[in-house]
Amino acid sequence: MAASLAFAGPAIAQDAAAAEPQAEAAAQKATPALWRVSDDDTTIYLFGTVHLLPEGIDWESGVIGDAMGASDELVTELGEIDEAALGATMGQRGVFTDGTTLRSLLDDDQRARYEAVVTGLGAPVEAFDQVEPWMVAVTLSMLPLMKEGWNPEEGGEAKIDAIFDAREIDAEGLETVEEQIDFFDTLPQDVQVEYLMSIIDDFDEVGTVMTDILGEWREGDVDAIAALIKQSFGDPVLYKRLLIDRNERWSVWIDDRMDEPGTVFIAVGAGHLAGQDSVQDFLQKRGISVTRVQ
Repeated sequence: MAASLAFAGPAIAQDAAAAEPQAEAAAQKATPALWRVSDDDTTIYLFGTVHLLPEGIDWESGVIGDAMGASDELVTELGEIDEAALGATMGQRGVFTDGTTLRSLLDDDQRARYEAVVTGLGAPVEAFDQVEPWMVAVTLSMLPLMKEGWNPEEGGEAKIDAIFDAREIDAEGLETVEEQIDFFDTLPQDVQVEYLMSIIDDFDEVGTVMTDILGEWREGDVDAIAALIKQSFGDPVLYKRLLIDRNERWSVWIDDRMDEPGTVFIAVGAGHLAGQDSVQDFLQKRGISVTRVQ
């Protein structure tokens, strides 16, 4: 299944989410943004996804459906991965092995705020003590959405993957699982703690922020998406590592791919295709014209 780390997390995330009923959503038409890069013998579509979505949103028909139907190659952030292997790798890389505990990294005020959120989930305060801050942050960032019925199986990558699987086309990855984990795991420890505390402090607002992002994504308002995502990141080190640096590397991949014929559908998180320093910005700096088609 094509995926990103947004799909991964310890079992507590699934268990906590399963405790809440999922609301049924009426079918809603969406027109998220789609771009095209092309020359005489190559066409590359760029589509920004939302990794988790509620049910009942119709976005994969129309122009986007036509673009997928015309493509003979699919490229996503991680391509085809083994979910069990992904979970195992995160479990190995995301835990302390030197006796450090998560709560020992927090000052008294941070620890109190953190423990309030963890116990509010019905878990003991020591539930994540052996887990590194970045992995706890990734896990907790998903929980409010999953409890409200947002589902990775409804998300952009899962739906796109299924469409191309039906045509027996496997996804190629722009990155490996190990590379994505490294983006988090090699962050300075103080940045990891800051990332975790930003999730903790905004825990009750995650659903509201993502609902706002979803609304802008449905309308194709990429400037609004960029503003919301940049605000949600907070820390500039994290923002640069997880968005800007990757966007620049992906633009090089696209530039190189333009040398080969064919039609390619690239699907990555919507934040990578929004605002300043987006993939499109870096492509234009390389002299490559990008056309918005929806």
